[in-house]
Amino acid sequence: MTAQRTGKQGELTGAQIRLSGADPIGETAALWEWLRGEEQLRGLVKAVTPPPGEGELGGAVEVLQVALGATGVAGVLARSLTVWLRTRRSDLKVTVTRDGGGATTVEVSNLAPGQVEEVLRRALDGGTEPGSGTERGDGAGPDGGRGGEGNA
Repeated sequence: MTAQRTGKQGELTGAQIRLSGADPIGETAALWEWLRGEEQLRGLVKAVTPPPGEGELGGAVEVLQVALGATGVAGVLARSLTVWLRTRRSDLKVTVTRDGGGATTVEVSNLAPGQVEEVLRRALDGGTEPGSGTERGDGAGPDGGRGGEGNA
């Protein structure tokens, strides 16, 4: 039996993930492909494209929508995002917006590698206050932010 997390009126909760940086559309498409390969997230992540404007063929993937109804999904997503971020440029920002709540932006380059997963997990679990803004670190972890796992 899978426990469900519910929001207002018994609806399943979710979150939107938006990337910003040098190539947000390309990076969002790459993240979508990555998350689609994560067995525990299969069927829970969808790409959101804006409707095409007049004379346009179609929009690019700008946001990923994740259903967080099953217990443990936020942790799996935070872990998978953290691993994916380690393979990317360090100038990416990840904004997590929970349904009915505020947004948290994680500036990956400002956090020690070990902090990224915890900050993402808190944002996905709703552990940050709505509208709490940007999670920033001083880059100093147990190793002073100079080694270990690399720039996440």
